Amino acid sequence: MNQIAHPGSKSNPSRKLRFQVPLYLAIPVQVLRLLLSLYPAPFLNSPPLCSGLFFIMIVTSKLIDKSLESRCFFMTARRQDIVDYFHSLDRRSFMDRHQQDAGRDEALPIGYGQTISQPSLVLQMTIALDLEKHHKVLEIGTGSGFQTALLARFSNEVYTIENIPQLAESVQKRLEAKGFSNISFFLGDGSLGWPEHAPYDRIIVTAAASDIPKELIDQLSPGGRMIIPVGKQNSQDLLAIDKSSDGKLEKTALEAVRFVPLKGKYEN
Repeated sequence: MNQIAHPGSKSNPSRKLRFQVPLYLAIPVQVLRLLLSLYPAPFLNSPPLCSGLFFIMIVTSKLIDKSLESRCFFMTARRQDIVDYFHSLDRRSFMDRHQQDAGRDEALPIGYGQTISQPSLVLQMTIALDLEKHHKVLEIGTGSGFQTALLARFSNEVYTIENIPQLAESVQKRLEAKGFSNISFFLGDGSLGWPEHAPYDRIIVTAAASDIPKELIDQLSPGGRMIIPVGKQNSQDLLAIDKSSDGKLEKTALEAVRFVPLKGKYEN
């Protein structure tokens, strides 16, 4: 355990967590704001139109607020243990740069074209995995190790793959220094998985694939779940993929996201 295998080849935010707002709520507000800024005269010269505009914006804003509150409450109610541990992690300790921005709920650069993910999204993906203490987890994209730390706390074993040697070496030292002893590290193409230790109860992919890697599906246990962003480089869906006992897949789109591309066979 805790060694980088060479193959042949994410906090304590200071502000309230923000979740992505559904497009059907966010777009109307943005469109109305744009129209008002570009063409203010028609609205200002027509009191009924102006009143209607502000009424729509107020109602839509209230809906957005309720959406955020309900999602935050739902996540907290499901796994308060994960939420509590998440808030105990100091995101700065997983970053070698931009530490002054660690409290922001946004992705930040960690070098080599990679990022430490938005904290609220790390929390959401971890809760969506529905982890149990006996689970064996495969993580694709170790990155800063922030997500890895959450996985290791709430599962039995974590097998994590990183394809950038400098990141793989530094994150292993970081997580070992924090006392984790149930993490195995691998340097290589994450899209191919780590078949030597398959099957896995849970798989999480922290970079966007152009398609769902067949290799990862094959390494997912019956009854297992995978969380993965899939799509084009600038537009992806975060998918939850559940594998039934007879091997059938059920895919659920959780929300629209934007991740760095998954390097390797399934690169965008």
